[in-house]
Amino acid sequence: MKRGYFFSIDALFAITIIIIGLYLIFASWHQEPDVETAREISYDLMQLLFDIKVTDVCWGNPGVNSGPNTCGCQYISLTNIYCNPATTLLNEDLSLLEFIGELYSRGNIGLPMINDLILETVEKSELVPKNYNYTFLLTDLRTGNVTAVYPI
Repeated sequence: MKRGYFFSIDALFAITIIIIGLYLIFASWHQEPDVETAREISYDLMQLLFDIKVTDVCWGNPGVNSGPNTCGCQYISLTNIYCNPATTLLNEDLSLLEFIGELYSRGNIGLPMINDLILETVEKSELVPKNYNYTFLLTDLRTGNVTAVYPI
């Protein structure tokens, strides 16, 4: 009887040690993010912002808030910027990326408005998986200053 009791406790200790060992092995193992996937996502995201023209997602005449030519856009944050009479564009055929750069360089809009536009555009596209963090930076080519646009 004592021998059976001894072997049962010995088996219990062995199982406990094995479980703790497996837990330590699997808890310390983590998967490194795939660099190629991140590169593809960033390329697709920049391509999306470059391919979408402002005129593709906006309609009407900027600054007109009533009548048949009422200004509006698919994205609410873009409507607030594009339909504002103070943000007239020299070239109507700009991509969203060029639009953001032009207005930022001219000082017409601030970082919170750009932040909202990027967030809304990127979130609607669902290109970036929820578990990825991303940052948008604007570089002033004249001074070399880098400004974080998203997140701010």
